[in-house]
Amino acid sequence: METNKYLNDISEIKNMMSKSSRFISLSGLSGVLAGIYSLIGAFLAYKIIYADSSQLGTYRNLVVTEDSMMKLFGIAFAVILFSLITGICLSYKKSKKTRREFLGRFI
Repeated sequence: METNKYLNDISEIKNMMSKSSRFISLSGLSGVLAGIYSLIGAFLAYKIIYADSSQLGTYRNLVVTEDSMMKLFGIAFAVILFSLITGICLSYKKSKKTRREFLGRFI
């Protein structure tokens, strides 16, 4: 009889601890997608910075103009935005799946 009581107490403590966790962990997929977004952004930045210079031979010119800088800032903003949106969406989906509150204490 007492064994059942102890098991019920342990189960109740476990449930309270899992519900009281303050932060929802991000899924691994959101980290992978953020990395993919970063690689795409790095590739685009490389193409912008090192413009094709076929008329000058095999060497590449480093071209960083004001227009190039604006494009680089746009790429950086897009990578951050897509990473945040992906992280939020996948965390929301995970909270629905586990039936937990999504950012309840922060909003």
